[in-house]
Amino acid sequence: MPSVGFTELPGASGKPAYGQPLREWIRNDFGSRLGLFSAGAMIPNQGCYCELDANVKDRWGIPVLRFHWKVGTQETEQAQHAVRAMSEMISAMGGKSTISKSPDGSYLWGAGEASHEVGTARMGSTPADSVLNSYSQAWDVRNLYVADGACFAGHAGKNPTETIMALAWRASDHLADSLVRKEI
Repeated sequence: MPSVGFTELPGASGKPAYGQPLREWIRNDFGSRLGLFSAGAMIPNQGCYCELDANVKDRWGIPVLRFHWKVGTQETEQAQHAVRAMSEMISAMGGKSTISKSPDGSYLWGAGEASHEVGTARMGSTPADSVLNSYSQAWDVRNLYVADGACFAGHAGKNPTETIMALAWRASDHLADSLVRKEI
């Protein structure tokens, strides 16, 4: 999920580490900094997928997953809008902004650098358009349930933990019922 880092840090370098100079710095400067961070959702696209890696295997000789991730125009424009909006907010408060950019020089921080990455094993109503059914059960492997955020088709930019817990509970109930009925 793309995210934008944005911070105001005037006078942070060279702050005193102890004693009276530290007390004076805290009295004069503490609380005068503001950090803003924008986290936005990413629209699924054909450039984002995972596949089995033909060359890399785990310690049991099983191929590992290789993830592909591509930012689209929507994510770039979303980050630019966030930077403009946050700059205006800080300016309206009389502050001066310093923008933190990612290592590649953009406003976007890549996959794994924000939180709540979801997707890659979409839940749906048919095997033609999804990997999992509504119980997070794999269409092609009847005894495989995926109880995490992989079933999400998209992301709203909010913490998905409670939704993941509810889906895992539903998957667990379905698995238990399937075992009782001897379907698995």
